[in-house]
Amino acid sequence: MKRRKPMAILLALAVFITAIWIPIPAQAAKATLKISHKNLNLTVGDTKTLKVTTSLKGKVSWKSSDKKIATVTSKGKVTAKKPGTAKITAKLKGKSVSCKVTVKKKDMKAQAKDNAKKYKKQIEQVLKYTNQYRKAAGQKELVLDTNLTRAACYRSLEMAKTKKMSHTRPDGSSCFTILKVYKVNYMAAGENIAYTSKGYGVNAKVVSQMWYNSPGHRANMLSSSYGKIGIGIAVASNGDIYYTQLFTN
Repeated sequence: MKRRKPMAILLALAVFITAIWIPIPAQAAKATLKISHKNLNLTVGDTKTLKVTTSLKGKVSWKSSDKKIATVTSKGKVTAKKPGTAKITAKLKGKSVSCKVTVKKKDMKAQAKDNAKKYKKQIEQVLKYTNQYRKAAGQKELVLDTNLTRAACYRSLEMAKTKKMSHTRPDGSSCFTILKVYKVNYMAAGENIAYTSKGYGVNAKVVSQMWYNSPGHRANMLSSSYGKIGIGIAVASNGDIYYTQLFTN
């Protein structure tokens, strides 16, 4: 009996040590997939990049439910195309998350600002031709004014939307009320407007010559009463182009 006890102790000890070193399986982490925005409100032309955080490995795929309203790149960059609602979905290994994108139409002031930037080159060309005519007539050059140019673009947009050339605004007020909208102070003001069919494209030289060849429009272009000018361009849905020159002292 005395000889067996040490063996029993050794066996018990061996079992105890073995039990200590048996690894306990860790509980698997729950897979997650989250998107940075559940809802987005954008205006036409806006962009926004959605981001996904996940515990999964792999490449996220992106999809738009309506590409006419909003598109999305492989990196989650959303571009608002036209008014409406679309769902942007991100997928990875069977899991998906989505964002509701509501696209609204830009207001006219935002559109006018965009047009001033979009047609910057053509606007500067109209300014160049106008000042060439003034120089030949012995008049000082006009200075292109930012607020006047946005106001002129607004006026061109009004005509492009109504497809009607008029010195009266769609609400029935005078064309010069747009100057108040843009907080332009003046003692003297004038407006030239013109229209060309889409076949001409946006053509600064053609429209400048049209104005110069018309006595009334030429009088505005060469008047010594004016020192500033704003130039606006807008293209109608049928492709026709509407131009505006606004002059102030």
